[in-house]
Amino acid sequence: MSKYASMRDTGDTDAPELFGSDAAWAPTQVLDARALGVRHFDLEEFARYRCIRILTYSASVPMLASLLERFEETSVELVMGHSRTVNDMAALIALQTVAMEDVCRALQGISELRREEILGRIRSGRLRVWVVEGHVSHAKIFLLSDGPDGGRSVLTGSANFSTSALLGDQHEVLMRFSDDLAWDHFEDQYRRVRDHASAELPLAKLAEDRRDPAEGMSPVEAPVLAPDRGLQVIQVAKPAEAEEAVERGRRLERIYDLVLPALRKEKPKTDRMKLRLDDSIRKRFSGMIRRQTRGQAAIHPTFSLDLDRRQANICGADWTLDGEDEQVSRDAEALVTFWETYGEAFRGDVGKLQKDYFVFLCWMFFSPLICTLRRLAALEDRDVIRYPRVGIIYGKSNSGKTQLVDIVGKFMFADDFPNAVRTPMTGLLLREIDASYRRMPAFFDDIGWRRFRDHAPEFIKDETLPPHDETPCMVVSMNARVGAFPDEVAKRCLLIYSSASLPSEDEDGRIAMANRLATIVPTTHLYRRYLRTVLDRLDAEGADWLRLSS
Repeated sequence: MSKYASMRDTGDTDAPELFGSDAAWAPTQVLDARALGVRHFDLEEFARYRCIRILTYSASVPMLASLLERFEETSVELVMGHSRTVNDMAALIALQTVAMEDVCRALQGISELRREEILGRIRSGRLRVWVVEGHVSHAKIFLLSDGPDGGRSVLTGSANFSTSALLGDQHEVLMRFSDDLAWDHFEDQYRRVRDHASAELPLAKLAEDRRDPAEGMSPVEAPVLAPDRGLQVIQVAKPAEAEEAVERGRRLERIYDLVLPALRKEKPKTDRMKLRLDDSIRKRFSGMIRRQTRGQAAIHPTFSLDLDRRQANICGADWTLDGEDEQVSRDAEALVTFWETYGEAFRGDVGKLQKDYFVFLCWMFFSPLICTLRRLAALEDRDVIRYPRVGIIYGKSNSGKTQLVDIVGKFMFADDFPNAVRTPMTGLLLREIDASYRRMPAFFDDIGWRRFRDHAPEFIKDETLPPHDETPCMVVSMNARVGAFPDEVAKRCLLIYSSASLPSEDEDGRIAMANRLATIVPTTHLYRRYLRTVLDRLDAEGADWLRLSS
């Protein structure tokens, strides 16, 4: 088995699993019960008990602070779950860091007098907070014990531990159980999550933290990275589950972005957070949304590679890697002819332009394999920025930037090479393309500097492992000056500056160049041969993509 086929193999370990046999997870449970009465919830439900243990996936930390101030003698445990799909280590670290920030801010918001009392409860173990690791936890369980005459009760249902859920108008339902069977069942469920699938937050350290809450906490402080945790195995979401959640999030964002401009234009009247809709407003909304949607849906081809079987397909149809020798030679000669046109018609540092554009050709030819090397580097904890997934040609006007991308694209995939993306660049669009093009490069032509600055850097700097194995490279052409790109962007991209251009007043040269280019008829035979050759040498030379590609 090649190393590319085994990238998802996590291997065996003797570490205790946080989710698995050690955690004794059970399927969804059904409790038989009978209603004895209905009443409104009040926080006084907690007043009779000196011990409160809570499992909830959406916790309001201010609600916790309020509970502590209201019931001074009560011992409190809180296990905070989450509803987000955790499909990689970065997501887990992010969730734990945010939980710590929330708790820290809540503790800092308590008065100095009350904070000393809270610290006393923390040191004595009467206030403890955990955050779930790995799997999603949706359960809402309130265990109330040490009541009058040793009484105990369980509250469970739809309500999370938050002000809006418990005291607001969200149509939540809680059910109370006071029998031993229910207590044993829910306490066992609570203990399994707390003891086998959670990390305890260092409350004493957080309570004494004097940093400005606006600064945030460093991700290295997340409990999962604590040096004393020892060896552990964290079961993250299954790839299919994670991909489904990511894709659903994208669809929600896409629809939201289509609808939002219509709502902004119409600005419906509100009354105490209630929108007033009538038939005429609905009709105008529908018309605006339809106009907003027109031109957004673009059909684009996808390119996929099976590196082990040496098989490729475009839009699901087989795409052979065999190139005819005669056609391979013709394609090579056509590329040489194309490069010669720069020397015949361009002015400026033409030699440098030809060399730099050749580097770009090597990168673009190699681009369908970049995602594989980035993924392997991430799994092996190596630097991924040596494999740039964004190539930018920038500089002077009339320097053949767009023409270069079009010609190289035609030599790669002929008419299957997608047209330049016409939808304005946004972060959402970049993520959609990243999830849908597979290995087919996407081309953004003549992008304005402001739009690039506002939307591209976040995508470029994102080095997390995507949930899908095949992702595209992004090709960008734009006018920009030397040194315009900040260091954190420049070091992660292939930057090609166009050091020569076709003089706008040289009409004869422009016509001669156009006539010469008209003789070039690209086919994909050279590129098919290129891919087959590169795949045969990828294991041995893949670390230096430019040497291998050139």
